[in-house]
Amino acid sequence: MKSKIILCLAVVTALLSLSFRDFSKVIIWDTAGYYVYLPAGIIYHDLGKLEFYEQVNREYKTADRDWYGIYQDSLTGRRWTKYPVGVAIMELPFFLIAHGLSQVFPEENAIYGYGKIFQYGVACACLFWFLAGLYCLKRFLLRYFDDAVVALTLFLVIYATNLFNYGLLEGGLSHGISFALFSFLLLLTDNWYRSGRRTALLGLAMILGLIIITRPTNVVAALIPLLWGIRNRQSVVKRWSFLRSQLSSISWALVLCIAVVFIQLSYWHYITGNWVLYSYKGEKLDLTNPHIFEGLFHYDKGWFIYTPLALCFVVGLMFVYRYHRAQFLSLILFLLANIYVVYSWDFWRYGGGFGARPLTESYAFLAFSLAALVDRSFNWKRGWKIALICFFVLITMLNLFQTYQFRYGILPPIWIREQIYWDVFGKYKI
Repeated sequence: MKSKIILCLAVVTALLSLSFRDFSKVIIWDTAGYYVYLPAGIIYHDLGKLEFYEQVNREYKTADRDWYGIYQDSLTGRRWTKYPVGVAIMELPFFLIAHGLSQVFPEENAIYGYGKIFQYGVACACLFWFLAGLYCLKRFLLRYFDDAVVALTLFLVIYATNLFNYGLLEGGLSHGISFALFSFLLLLTDNWYRSGRRTALLGLAMILGLIIITRPTNVVAALIPLLWGIRNRQSVVKRWSFLRSQLSSISWALVLCIAVVFIQLSYWHYITGNWVLYSYKGEKLDLTNPHIFEGLFHYDKGWFIYTPLALCFVVGLMFVYRYHRAQFLSLILFLLANIYVVYSWDFWRYGGGFGARPLTESYAFLAFSLAALVDRSFNWKRGWKIALICFFVLITMLNLFQTYQFRYGILPPIWIREQIYWDVFGKYKI
């Protein structure tokens, strides 16, 4: 019951968040790059040239320069958006609803596909998937923890992390949608290993494909279904026997996953004639030169600086190891691999934003370690309980206040030095 109350609170918060949105400024910057597939393919039938996009930028100021995130192939002359197609696929149902509504309620002086109806559709898409992800995460956690533990865990994941910003306030980026996909993957993984049903495996494969074409570096999420339930040599032997019994289903699942990824590959082939394209010109993933310390501790978006709850994610792994050993290996290897890959990006700050945004979706998996910590804390002495509760209250207040600072330009979106951070700390206006 308590976890249902938290979900209801999240729904109310989501609805309230709509009242704070400027629906002429939803489809901007990266959001516009993810979204452009939909109007280009469905309205303008111009996936190759994107000739309408220059006017969109002039009218709606989607970015501070023309063709932001869009490049032209020197051989074919066609243009591509650097952003993967997964977000657009997840937005598609809401785009079609907006498309239909726009026929009934036409918007004057609006570029078709970018008026308020469509901007509203993008915002609602992200809210819907974020809430769906929370629902699936709740269902999963209740299999391992009691309702009170799950309720507190969900509350902290929503309100004490930058998921509050990327799930509720900045619809159209990949992070809120990826959080939902991670939650779906977790639930389907657990379903498959419990039941052995082909439908669960096929769903898992489809979600993994969507994860890859939403944010390719999130392919490390595959470690969860690969290693879930592995705790010792005996479990490896048992897993091998299970996989052998599932070979037919696994074959179909691989085909389905590849078919989903093929959507992105087909787009690249249409634009350039090549099946594989490195779409992020001028940016690169350099696995030989990670920026892990900066990513975790720098005043400019450091994970532990802006999301202190991350400390609980890490500490909670000790309790996973002790009390939920079968889940430990998959979670610890995912966390290490994800941090390494995320901070091997040469521009480790990842542009303007609040906190460590490329780690936001991983909270779906790390909620398990947080729940393990919360669960054991219920047995602590009163003094330690009070200390932990005070910590949770403080970091929740800090997250919500700094989200406010970020939204209103008090906390800069990028290039934050130590002096700047402390100069604006606690200030509600400039």
